[in-house]
Amino acid sequence: MANSAAYDQSIETEGKRVAIFGAGSTGVQIVTKLQPTVKHLFTWCEEPKQKFASDPVAHLRYIKMLDDELGKRFNFHLTNSPGANQAIEFSRRQMEEKLKSRPDLIKKMILTNFGIGCRRPTPGKGYLEALVSPNVTTYTEEVQEITPTGFINNEGKEHEVDVIILARGFDTSFVPRFPVVANGQDLRQGWKVDPVAYFSMMIPDFPNYFTSLGPYSASDRSLLPPIEHGCRYILKIIEKCQLEGITSIAPKADVTHEFREHADLLLKRTVWNEKCRSWFKNGTIDGLPRLYPGSRAHMIQLMEPRYEDFVITYDSDNRFRFMGNGFSMRDLDSRDATWYLGIVDGEDKQPDFTEDEKQIFELSNVDLKHVHNDVSLV
Repeated sequence: MANSAAYDQSIETEGKRVAIFGAGSTGVQIVTKLQPTVKHLFTWCEEPKQKFASDPVAHLRYIKMLDDELGKRFNFHLTNSPGANQAIEFSRRQMEEKLKSRPDLIKKMILTNFGIGCRRPTPGKGYLEALVSPNVTTYTEEVQEITPTGFINNEGKEHEVDVIILARGFDTSFVPRFPVVANGQDLRQGWKVDPVAYFSMMIPDFPNYFTSLGPYSASDRSLLPPIEHGCRYILKIIEKCQLEGITSIAPKADVTHEFREHADLLLKRTVWNEKCRSWFKNGTIDGLPRLYPGSRAHMIQLMEPRYEDFVITYDSDNRFRFMGNGFSMRDLDSRDATWYLGIVDGEDKQPDFTEDEKQIFELSNVDLKHVHNDVSLV
């Protein structure tokens, strides 16, 4: 028996009888991969690179096209919107066509009590085709029992298999896997009951603590943008703390409550609030969806820290002590000290002025050498 979360690569499945439990993202991929090579597969259904390497513009246009498509899908998640209804109709037609030899699967798998996206969509290429292949037995009822040699199906019939693969998902709760304690509170206990975070990344009363893909993150689509832009957001805060002598920073409790209140109200208008068992709701049917309340563009535009939302403590009684002796590092190092007028040749460095350019200063009685020496001696 193997679990997809810690899969043993030495297991041989070719020409063997294999049972795969799980029809989520992982199960979809495993079924599609193993079906052509196994002797028989049992599974259960619950509800061009080289061109891009040489042409960076083509690659950029391609990934922008993909991300644009994913970014528009927030429209599909608004209950009874035209986009949501179109997504339902498209998915139904696709599934009916690919499962037409198994009307029983069509009836069981094409659900009508919630919209597309309430559960994470798993558009695995080849998965539906694998379910109706001659060497695959697909069940729609729960297995009765796992035995030492196989399993007993819902009708009480025992089947022997050589390998059992469990693809039942992961622990998708937000509870930390290690103690996170601050101000007498253990985050593991608080998030076990009600996981809440300010823009998914910071928690009231837990100063200097950041998390990626926390509660209310934009994790319903591709995870790369919320991870990347979330990290940039965190780095902006860390840089400010380093420059300004900030020793402690955390979101205000009332601000976090207001953010959560707005998110919960908007999410009631989405398919995520419909009755489906989803990891967006920590595996529950009626739980609160802990997702970002907006589109991808909406999320990324808000990834600028609102410092008025934070409780901030400084390392001095005077928060302006970081201003120091009045000089910027740009006054003293080789970077362009007049960058605010524009960067020459795309390089942030002090320009090497030509003799012709220096003559302009002579007309103004400006001694460039004298000015340069004065700054260097400070």
